[in-house]
Amino acid sequence: MTRLRTRTARTLGLWIAAILSALPTAAAPPRPTLDARALDATVLLEIEPLGSAARSRDALAAALQEINEIDALTRLDEGDLPLGTLPDDGLAALNRAAGRGPSPIDPRLAELLERALHYCRWSQRAHGPVGGRLYGLWGLRRETGSPPLHEADAAADSAGCDRLRVDRTAATATLDKGSVADAWGFARGYAVDRAITVLREHGVVSGWVQIGQVTRALGPGPVGAGWPMLANPKPGHEQLAERVLLQDRAIAMASLQAGSLRAGGEELPPYVDQRSGRPARQALAVLVVTELAVDAEALAGTLFVLPSREGEYRLGSLRPDPAVKWMLGAESSAPLVTEHGWAALPKWVQGERFPAPAYGR
Repeated sequence: MTRLRTRTARTLGLWIAAILSALPTAAAPPRPTLDARALDATVLLEIEPLGSAARSRDALAAALQEINEIDALTRLDEGDLPLGTLPDDGLAALNRAAGRGPSPIDPRLAELLERALHYCRWSQRAHGPVGGRLYGLWGLRRETGSPPLHEADAAADSAGCDRLRVDRTAATATLDKGSVADAWGFARGYAVDRAITVLREHGVVSGWVQIGQVTRALGPGPVGAGWPMLANPKPGHEQLAERVLLQDRAIAMASLQAGSLRAGGEELPPYVDQRSGRPARQALAVLVVTELAVDAEALAGTLFVLPSREGEYRLGSLRPDPAVKWMLGAESSAPLVTEHGWAALPKWVQGERFPAPAYGR
């Protein structure tokens, strides 16, 4: 298999199952793939060949470049990068300008933040793009001590949806003083969508892109029925795993496999209820299938935060209707499974349509 490699990495929970043995080896050349690291997660891409190795490599490289640009736009600080390497129209610059009026931002960031604000309002601020202070307190990116409750309360007050205003036409955003914009729970999905757009611009008609626990499939897959995605929401309980066939759709999972909060010596689920200022503990995992990856990731995170009944009630206002599976209960016991539209998704079953996938097992 031709591989454009930048860094070896591994993922857990969600894998596209490429059906390498579905066709005789002489019927088609091996599919070009890429693996890398961005947005603090593993990046995997695979496409049907474009006729020449150079065209395929160029398409994959351009998609990775787009992912890296979204990574830079949504970083809150340089971290281990050289000082001054972050763009002056990204989130870090917007946060520095909080309280100073409209700030110019990259049009892609404006699109992302506007989409995230939609989910903030839809969930009545349970999950949105202004939770940076909360995620800093609860140790999303670096371990912290347990925050005093009054600090969590004040940070929750700073996370209101109305504290960030986005003008996509002008490509500006206005952030209130004391708030911190953060694209956690939205950026990976948006980067996947942008990568799919770039692949299409390069002539790709079938393939997939995955960042962490967010994946979007493009086109019919190797034998025309979609790309089988292994969804394993709880390792150690393989009876819960299944392969969903994706064709021009995306899947995302919110769980400890997507990341974690590390505060006070504890490892906590990776999402904070921005209304209460406390880590969400309602679910073990939430899986969502939608058309766009940004919507799949945003909904998975939001529904992880919301009580399942409230989340299912709110789903009634969304069109097109997403497919959702909740895993509820204690980490040490078999989970309670609740579904919304999940049974209607096409599934791959052992012995049907495809032989056993080459990976994603």
